[in-house]
Amino acid sequence: MGNRDGSLCRLRRAAEHCNEGLAEPTPARPGRTLRAGTGHHDGRAIGALDGEPRPDERRPRPITIEIPDYTVLADVLIDPARTALLVVDMQNDFVKQGGNLLVPDAEATLPAIKHLLGVARANRTRVVYSQDTHREGDREWATWPEHCREGSWGWEIVSELVPRPEDTVIGKLRFDAFYGTPLDHLLRLWSVETLVICGTIANISVQWTAASAAQRWYSIVVPRDAISALEPFDLEASLRQIALVCGGRITTASGVRTADLGVGRTV
Repeated sequence: MGNRDGSLCRLRRAAEHCNEGLAEPTPARPGRTLRAGTGHHDGRAIGALDGEPRPDERRPRPITIEIPDYTVLADVLIDPARTALLVVDMQNDFVKQGGNLLVPDAEATLPAIKHLLGVARANRTRVVYSQDTHREGDREWATWPEHCREGSWGWEIVSELVPRPEDTVIGKLRFDAFYGTPLDHLLRLWSVETLVICGTIANISVQWTAASAAQRWYSIVVPRDAISALEPFDLEASLRQIALVCGGRITTASGVRTADLGVGRTV
């Protein structure tokens, strides 16, 4: 994956749809060909409406896609007083075994997110959690398996990342954490200019929130080891889009550093 010297990330990805199903997620490594698709849950494709097969599941349709380069920065300097850390949807249904919409690599991002949280709080940087929230009759459940029902175990933020009293938790109704929430109002009230975004799912709520932030002229930083997706292809494609379309800076959790506290201090 992207080098710590800020070099371009060059990875080949392949999308191969076939009737017998999709390959298991494969760890991303430079020069490695990966397979991508919709993913499956309880015997049906995730995202298929009412269990109906998607067109790409009805016949073989091999596709190979080369994702263009994006830059992974060794370090990103930020002002902790004008930055907020946004933890997106790290809830049991996405992260823990038994969750209704388990993201395979989400639990592996916990150390990176805990690191970001620890140093953010040490530097008095604002911490905001988005909490995906649904109720009976939510139309999103026609597209995705039922998940994050308000008040359920699956809706709760994982125990490793429990918010503190000084943190802010925002109920999120759609993919975008800004949609129908006070997030933009609060960030402007706090004079925030930069958002460090982590969490899940990379190509859904993380990317849609990053795009919405970019539309509001926030500076975006995404530590790539602190986000996760249903498939490696989706993660790489979302990082490419955040970098290219949103002007986001891609780095790692340890690469997010404060501009005023010197080398070795991170946030």
